[in-house]
Amino acid sequence: MAVIFTSIAEIETFFAKISYKKTDSPPFTMMRIALEKLGNPEKIGNFIHITGTNGKGSTINYIATMLNFSGISVGKFTSPHIFNINERISIDGNSISDADFIATFQYIYDNIAHCCMLIQFEWLTLMAFVYFAKSSIDYTIIEVGIGGLYDTTNCIDHKKIAAITTISLDHQGILGDSLSAIFEQKAGIITAKTDIAFIGKLPKELLTTNIAIYPNILYRYGRDFSITGDNLTIGSMVFKLSPNNVPAFQKNNYLLALAIVKYILEDEKGEEYLHSDLQKMVLASFKHTLPIRFERVCFNDTVLIFDGAHNCMGIQTILETLTACYPDKQYHFIYSAMADKDFTSILALLQEYGAVSLYDYYPIYQRAQQIPLANTLVVFNSPPAVFTEISNNTNKDMLYIFIGSMYFVSYIRSAYTDFIKTC
Repeated sequence: MAVIFTSIAEIETFFAKISYKKTDSPPFTMMRIALEKLGNPEKIGNFIHITGTNGKGSTINYIATMLNFSGISVGKFTSPHIFNINERISIDGNSISDADFIATFQYIYDNIAHCCMLIQFEWLTLMAFVYFAKSSIDYTIIEVGIGGLYDTTNCIDHKKIAAITTISLDHQGILGDSLSAIFEQKAGIITAKTDIAFIGKLPKELLTTNIAIYPNILYRYGRDFSITGDNLTIGSMVFKLSPNNVPAFQKNNYLLALAIVKYILEDEKGEEYLHSDLQKMVLASFKHTLPIRFERVCFNDTVLIFDGAHNCMGIQTILETLTACYPDKQYHFIYSAMADKDFTSILALLQEYGAVSLYDYYPIYQRAQQIPLANTLVVFNSPPAVFTEISNNTNKDMLYIFIGSMYFVSYIRSAYTDFIKTC
């Protein structure tokens, strides 16, 4: 009997029943079978493939915004979502509609459910490939899930561009316990069928790393594009930023995005366009930011910051931004993360800057960190409990920062969307 899905809720229920699987099969075996049965949509389009420890979402957002300003249509596949699952698949800033989401999933289900055991991320990756292949778009940007070499998204046949944003310790249980091992995994997206590669700012330990990659053209931070103060230099072109345009923690992401876009526009529109309209495009793109990337909102009269920094490097960057933007405030961090994070080090880092409370996200998502039995910190276990605490606060200098796993931060952000406002 045919299974018919009539709502996104039914599809999400289907996803929730899938148990996480590990297989001894070669990478992409099931995905390759599924893609072939779907007509190989991963071979259709101009793909930009983005990986990195931090900054992937912001870099992708900047690239898409600048290309859209220049009249170039862009599809994006990103994760995780903040408010609803449709956000993961979008064209020119518009999420896939409910009807298209259901129809795309149903089409894939009808063709592969009988032969391919897949996890949620694989289903969504297939949906993105199929949806974009049927759409008239100029470029498709695909965000890696974890790592790169063995990531589900790395089954793209031919890539116009592959780029690495940053490298730091994260997901060591999967990617390796050294920067060089993690870099090797992420550099795995640069395949024999990649035209151009861009490498963002690397830690000093990797600066002498021999990058054994395939493309004839490689652009690297420090050699082909760089930052000096508020000046972004790409080849012979220099762009002046102001602190009000791009926050300090986003400068490297913005630079990498601009370098990629400059290359695309030279190819698509010619050098004359660059000199006439590129600066206008740069200014226009400053206005487009993403939720939970140092997002500032207000709940009643209290300022809240939402940020999905979830590893030591990302959190250190956010702490530096906090002290630069709000030097006279007191900080109260509300933290939760996945079980594979360095809980002790991150907690110690946050406590250097302010008070810390924990959120017990484990009952919602079993990959989350469980609260240690020896914990002595305040623990919240529901969004109302958190916001009651904030409502009762009488210290006008207190700044509340929700930080950690993007799943946790987006969960809290979504729960109180109707009660917070831009400020």
